[in-house]
Amino acid sequence: MVRSTISNTASTSQEILLNAYSSESYEKEKHEKYHTLKIRYEKIKHVLAAHKEYEQSFTAMPFNSGYFMCVKINGADPEAVRQECLKNHGLGVIVLSGLIRIAFSSVALNKIEELFKRLHKAVQAVKA
Repeated sequence: MVRSTISNTASTSQEILLNAYSSESYEKEKHEKYHTLKIRYEKIKHVLAAHKEYEQSFTAMPFNSGYFMCVKINGADPEAVRQECLKNHGLGVIVLSGLIRIAFSSVALNKIEELFKRLHKAVQAVKA
């Protein structure tokens, strides 16, 4: 009973991954997803460079073209900013170790600029 319920709990997910890795389209799909994340990363870098006013609200922590990034909130409580984002700006973010974590991998490319605009507004609202 123990072996069938505890020891093998990952067998289904392992089987799914094994099938995915064995797929003929795996390398192509992997490259496409990497490219998508890289473009989003580059867009974020461009938006932050173009909007120096955001530095009043937050500082981007070093990040790469992975799945998420963190920002340090300047002059406001990160949890209060998270609540403001959720209540009044339509943004769901996570606070970890005093930083706001943004999962940009789930943000459409054409929404990235709006995301940072809303974050800036949320910080400014909390500071007011």
